[in-house]
Amino acid sequence: VEGLQGALEIFTSKKDTLLMGYTLGRLGFSQIYLGDYTASLDSFLKGESLLEKINKEESMHYGSIQGDMGLLYQKLGKYKIALELHRKS
Repeated sequence: VEGLQGALEIFTSKKDTLLMGYTLGRLGFSQIYLGDYTASLDSFLKGESLLEKINKEESMHYGSIQGDMGLLYQKLGKYKIALELHRKS
């Protein structure tokens, strides 16, 4: 997680929105397995928003965030939302 946060700082300083969104998605995925579901969702939503801002909804990075958010909602027992996100991914 620390490495991802360091990468995020670098991409933020360089204003690389695509890599910021991607890194937030990977951070959110890691936070799931640390049991920090609140931070995970926050990371996913920030990454998703950044990718939408630059019109990358058709990118693999965006799809990855959708699928990983589906995994998070599955772990939370919210299966309907999880399924919708998996389909969207």
